[in-house]
Amino acid sequence: KDLKAIRLGNPASVRPNLRHATLDAMTQNDPDAITEILFQADVVVSSCIGAGGDLLAPFLATSSSHKKNSQITPILKFGLVLIDEAAQATEPQCLVPLATAL
Repeated sequence: KDLKAIRLGNPASVRPNLRHATLDAMTQNDPDAITEILFQADVVVSSCIGAGGDLLAPFLATSSSHKKNSQITPILKFGLVLIDEAAQATEPQCLVPLATAL
């Protein structure tokens, strides 16, 4: 099975041959497309800090913005978090993606 992977973050920081896999490239910032693509992805790739950023916040159960939103927003659930190069990240940085997986 082919995995559907999506890369969050600034496309300029992604190798040119992988920019097509960024959320920006797939959606052109269309809110409806963002929701659809995030929920269809098998793998979501981001930096540690990006995992707790504004883009994912509306879809996380731990987010205060999710709790304040008057509309029912679907919740993303992550069954596994892999931190690449964890030896180079600080403990607080590693806690951000771990907290999003709750």
